[in-house]
Amino acid sequence: MKQLLNLFIITVILFKSIIIVKGIDYHFSPPPLSYDFYTNTNWDPVGIPSENDNVFFDQTDSPAFSIYDVYVNNMTISNGNEFLIYNDKYCIVKEYLGILSSNSILSLAPNSGVVAPNIENRGVISSSSGFIQNSNVTNYRVIRTGIDSTDSVLYILESVINIEPQAILASFNHSSIFIFSSNTTLRDGYIWAENNSTVLVQKGIFNVYGTSYVAVINSKLYLNDSQIIMNDNSYISTTDNGLSLLIGKLKSYNTSNIWLDTQSRLFIQGELELNDKSYLHSKNSTINVNGILTNKDSSFVNVYDHSEFYVFGYAHFEPNSYFTSANSHVLITGRLNMNGNFFDNSGTLFVDGIFDFNKYGFFNNSQLIVNGNMHIFGHLEGVNSLIGVVGNLTAHPNSNIDCTECIIIVMNGNFYVSSSANLKLINSSLVNSNGTYISFGDTYIQEGSTFVNKASMVLDSNVYLSDNQTLSDLVFIDNQGLLTINGQKQNINVPLYNNGTIKTAKNDIFMYKYTQTDGQFMMNGGSITYKETMDLLGGLLNGNGTINGAVSNKGSIFSDDKQVNQLSINGAYTQSSNGSLTMTINSLESFSQLNISNDANLGGTLIIRISTDLINQANGTEINLVNFQNKTGSFSSVQFNYFNPTTQQDAPPPSNECKQVSSGSNSRSFSVLITDNCNNVNVGSGKKLAGGAIAGIVIGCIAAVVIVGVSLHYRQRLSRFLSLKKEKVSNRMRTLSKSRKT
Repeated sequence: MKQLLNLFIITVILFKSIIIVKGIDYHFSPPPLSYDFYTNTNWDPVGIPSENDNVFFDQTDSPAFSIYDVYVNNMTISNGNEFLIYNDKYCIVKEYLGILSSNSILSLAPNSGVVAPNIENRGVISSSSGFIQNSNVTNYRVIRTGIDSTDSVLYILESVINIEPQAILASFNHSSIFIFSSNTTLRDGYIWAENNSTVLVQKGIFNVYGTSYVAVINSKLYLNDSQIIMNDNSYISTTDNGLSLLIGKLKSYNTSNIWLDTQSRLFIQGELELNDKSYLHSKNSTINVNGILTNKDSSFVNVYDHSEFYVFGYAHFEPNSYFTSANSHVLITGRLNMNGNFFDNSGTLFVDGIFDFNKYGFFNNSQLIVNGNMHIFGHLEGVNSLIGVVGNLTAHPNSNIDCTECIIIVMNGNFYVSSSANLKLINSSLVNSNGTYISFGDTYIQEGSTFVNKASMVLDSNVYLSDNQTLSDLVFIDNQGLLTINGQKQNINVPLYNNGTIKTAKNDIFMYKYTQTDGQFMMNGGSITYKETMDLLGGLLNGNGTINGAVSNKGSIFSDDKQVNQLSINGAYTQSSNGSLTMTINSLESFSQLNISNDANLGGTLIIRISTDLINQANGTEINLVNFQNKTGSFSSVQFNYFNPTTQQDAPPPSNECKQVSSGSNSRSFSVLITDNCNNVNVGSGKKLAGGAIAGIVIGCIAAVVIVGVSLHYRQRLSRFLSLKKEKVSNRMRTLSKSRKT
């Protein structure tokens, strides 16, 4: 290459030093089998053309060659003639070189070259590793390499190439066209690379107009530090395992098209910009964006038929642009900013980087796997698709996710639904298997759908069927992990099944139906209103708050820990034979209470946990634990368990023979009574009690009056009995005394 540049410099100096004189017109007219340019008898007039002469190869069937360098003023080749420049030789034309008939040929042997200010080609320029330098070439027919010999090259250096309608610049059979520091313009023309050939554009500019066509067939197109501007309805087509590498800029306008077909590849290391309804198509091929892809003005990127689309750099789609994918794979490890429309059918989208989804997307029979970060600002609609979240999927305010016959799996990441965002499931399933689902926006679960949490889920919003009024048993929430309900006021209009852990805050919750088979429900203040009975088939209900509705307990209420619970049930309470209720008494001021506004149907086990310190503190104290309106049944078992208030560990009963702990109930309450049998200390001992205990004392006082009355009754009966017994004994003694005297 350095030798070629030196040649150009020498040529320029030579041209400037020539004294311009009128030249001679030489016509090549050799005798048969004589083709040498430097044989003087082959010319008319006889002689050897020089740098000021005009040369014409215009005689029929008069091919020529030169084994030396050629310097002429003008040269034309016509009438089917061929001029061959031998290896390492140069043809320097000062003004004009024309190949003027379709069957005429200018042939460049290896390392040979042509330098001419103006080259007009209406025939064929054929290169076997030759070059064209510092020329303005207008091609009306064919410039080619790889026909006369394989593995050949055509170099175009620091030139201007104009490829006119139906003309072609072509490389065949493992050959190459290298275009360096040149400007190339196609006007309804062709650039063609076929059969493992290469077209390399280095530091050049391509302007493509009309229906021009750049075809890369089982070959390679390299655009390095260069720029291609496509206009009108022009095409760049890479097919049959071809490769196009863009390290520069490619801009398309006016419905231009970039096609890939049959396992071909497009690598964008620089910048690709689609404008004005331009198209980028990939059929069974690969597009790799390491640089920047920009899609504007209703332009399309379309990948289908087992294609692959990789974004390692940055892809930006502006409003009214489109991305469509069918039976293909899309991988984003860089960033895809989608402000246009995204459509996928039977494909896979894997997000390992950042995917900003700002407008509308439709996924049909697709797989969307989010391992990085996907941000939804618009409307995502899925049908019969799988959405897997391993990284972070965020539905931002005012966004919508609609899924019909879909499966959403939060595998190991975070699925976040912002306030005023909506998630709608239609005959679909959402499974949080090992991640975190956080919803501040409303969730709609329509008939045929399931909502399963096996890890961590936070609901700060409502869960509806199809609207905010309808209640239905055809869908449900299945919690097997940790479900935290934090909203200030929430509606859950579908059944909730729990065998994990549910935590509530100081909020107001409406639940249509709740069934617990295992696990625990932990209330932290607030209230829960049920349309149906709260059904505890197993597990634990713990904490403080208010339940508006009936409760059926076949599990456990309150736990064996230090927590003191205050629970109000505005409804009926039923405890089955396998249910249990645990009440904790820390002190006279701190003890559990269960207040039931309606009927209590009691059964099962009552466990009363008592602090060992309480035995020494309480004298004649009754502590009211359970209140109800009416009672049927009774606890089948009442257990007293003691604990150390310091360690909270179980402890044996205190060794205090004077103190006695007992339980009792009446039609309105169930209480614990602690008495001092040694000092006859009763309720009137003056001990200050907690407000809850005072209610128990009132009931206890009534019971005490009854006990005192019964005692007086039996004391009178005992006195009469002893008097009668004494009289009988006296009579018996008198009888015995008389018998002895006798």
